[in-house]
Amino acid sequence: MKILETIFSVKNRNIHKIITICGIKIKLRNKTLIKEKQKQAFIEYKFKNLENSVFDKLSSMKEDFNTFSNIANTKIELYLKCIQKQNEELFKGMIFNNLIQNKDWIKNKEFIPTKGAATYSFLYILLIILDKIQPENILEFGLGQTTKLTAQYAKFKNPNCNLQTIDHDENWINIMKEELPEAENINIIKRDLESFDLNNSANDKYYNLQEITENVQYDLIIIDGPFGFNRTYPRTNILDLIPQNLANDFIIILDDAERIGEKNTAKLIFEKLDSNNIKYGKFYQEASKTQLIIYSEKYQFLKFY
Repeated sequence: MKILETIFSVKNRNIHKIITICGIKIKLRNKTLIKEKQKQAFIEYKFKNLENSVFDKLSSMKEDFNTFSNIANTKIELYLKCIQKQNEELFKGMIFNNLIQNKDWIKNKEFIPTKGAATYSFLYILLIILDKIQPENILEFGLGQTTKLTAQYAKFKNPNCNLQTIDHDENWINIMKEELPEAENINIIKRDLESFDLNNSANDKYYNLQEITENVQYDLIIIDGPFGFNRTYPRTNILDLIPQNLANDFIIILDDAERIGEKNTAKLIFEKLDSNNIKYGKFYQEASKTQLIIYSEKYQFLKFY
């Protein structure tokens, strides 16, 4: 048998067939094996492509899922924050309405904190300031719901207080005067708006306040006017009052402090205070709208309200 194998034998090697005849080896291509190999290679190629395609789709789906998840989480966070702010507004409204019932100096207890008007959170912190600190000189930019508080305070709680409220709209002034008490220490002043350019942006402010503010040093300045919407640096009259018109102990309230424009103005206020070496603290009160309260060190207890 072994002798026969040395004379003639056939062996398969990979894709070749080896024929040995009397010690002479003849190498022939094995068509069957070649077809099998080609078929196997084709299957592996297709499988690899399928594998890559599935992997790419899974990766894409994962990215899409992550993107969707991030968007969904962001929306949920915003929604929850909105609910939290609305709850805070309702909470402050309940406290405010409860407090004013026991304040004899608040004769008119009807307040309408809706739409563009001062919110309950604004009225609440203002009530605390008027009742606890009892400011002597108040300057108010923008006539509205807060004026119902400040005017009654000046009339019935602190007749020695000097209240100056500035607004540009004569029709609005006439409407609001019907709801406000009259007294010599309550001054509702009309001032037109003037346009000015700041850092290449058009803005508005009340015109010529120097003759009103003169040498008065205010311990409370309320900033809720003029209209600040869609302005890069709104409500900048306050900058002209620092430092000469600030009392040693003071409070500044800036409404709508969640808006970009008011944030820009707030930065300018901080810079002006810092450049004049005026020490101050600050906190933000967030509800349906946000108020920035800036205060001298004496009034730091306000942040706990």
